[in-house]
Amino acid sequence: MSGISRDSAGREIYAVDGAAHGRFEILSGGIYRDAAGREVYATQGTFGAVPYLQMTLPSGFTDRWAPPMTFFESADGQYLTNYDLTALKPAITKTYYCSRTGSSGNAGTSLGAPLDKLSTCLAKVDVDEVVIDCSDGVDWYARNSFGWNNTQPSRSLSVRVIGPGKFYSIQCGSTNVPTWTAVEGAIYKTTSSLANSRSVIDLSITESDGFKQRLTLVGSQGAMTAGTYYNDGTDTYCWASDSRNLVGDQFMQPCADTNNCRIPSASQTTYIDGINFIGGAPLTYVSAGVVDPLVVGLNCLFQGSSSNSKNGVSITGPGRFYFYRCGAGRNYRDQFNYHGDANGDPKFFEWECHTATGGYVGTSDNASTSHENSAGIRLNGRYGYSLNRTIVDINDTRIMMLGGSIGQARVAGAGNESIAQQNTNLTWLGGVSIPTGVNPQIAIVNTATVATRKMTAPTRSGTGEDAGTLTTW
Repeated sequence: MSGISRDSAGREIYAVDGAAHGRFEILSGGIYRDAAGREVYATQGTFGAVPYLQMTLPSGFTDRWAPPMTFFESADGQYLTNYDLTALKPAITKTYYCSRTGSSGNAGTSLGAPLDKLSTCLAKVDVDEVVIDCSDGVDWYARNSFGWNNTQPSRSLSVRVIGPGKFYSIQCGSTNVPTWTAVEGAIYKTTSSLANSRSVIDLSITESDGFKQRLTLVGSQGAMTAGTYYNDGTDTYCWASDSRNLVGDQFMQPCADTNNCRIPSASQTTYIDGINFIGGAPLTYVSAGVVDPLVVGLNCLFQGSSSNSKNGVSITGPGRFYFYRCGAGRNYRDQFNYHGDANGDPKFFEWECHTATGGYVGTSDNASTSHENSAGIRLNGRYGYSLNRTIVDINDTRIMMLGGSIGQARVAGAGNESIAQQNTNLTWLGGVSIPTGVNPQIAIVNTATVATRKMTAPTRSGTGEDAGTLTTW
């Protein structure tokens, strides 16, 4: 789109450019305002037809967190922001490069002489940026130290992938591809301890929701069927869902119990664009003091966490955590999880994020959940396919959810509402779609309060715990 769009009075109009991370692009030097002086935007192709007016956020939310984002609302309950996450990328003075065909003997300071491991680049004392070169179009399955591998950078930095190939940081017990031997029928085994086989991911199968396939753990070899695995403490046995021969296979991958992308407890920025994290704890942060880390994730996937109570994104403590068009799925417990601690409370922003099938424990496996004084905004996200309640916020949180949808849990039954808000927290919902199904749409527990606008009021569970307040704002 070129030129300047104007309304019937000749006033210049702004518009959304969806090709630039969904942020507003200024098409002119002036600002179009309504009669109340609020800035007016329009979606591309509908200039002036669907105005978006700048919102004033509720004081009950801003008392906890005054976010740097500005939000805009249309009359029919659609929501946008003009926040530019790319402006948060740290300044670059030193770039290191790595690639699938790189070498540990290279300097890593140019595309022509890349290193072979992401973890080596991250550990450099002068690194500001890491570029992962997948420009040859071949996906790079970076196992163990070839990936992030629990490395904690000592300074602010950005990490980005050059496509069209994709980069997968896989937390597993070895840098080598597993060696499979035939057992019987379609069952094959590889030497791998239980700690290194907490999840098994079939890298050859990308399912319809964009995530790799996770095999189901069973209790014995005799219980195995297609799409399952079993570990006897020494060996891992797999039966691929497509019953293929695994001898020489490059893609059936047991994953370990350790951290994958671990965010350091420091007041520094970690900016990640385009990495797919598989296995272990895909992204984790635990504070070790009163610090203020900034984590920005764009176009990332967090999947396949281990069976040792691991979430897809797991945040504990103070900091700012912003995710744009990121997805979480196939994780053992929650997909996105936030907790406060004695050092402080997290502030999070999930923008156009989505969740896929996840949760394998049976209790409190949620799509996105926050706790203990957290404050967060979910904008135009798609949440669903959790085992239990889809969205849960508890213990004096402050939450805004604007646009997007909250789907039903996979399991029908009491306590599996699409959204539950609990224990003195305050929540504001605007234009959120909550489809009907076998489970109630919402539970407002104890003294929690939920306020809605520009949406149909959700149906309450009506159980004894559903004693909170449902109002409008």
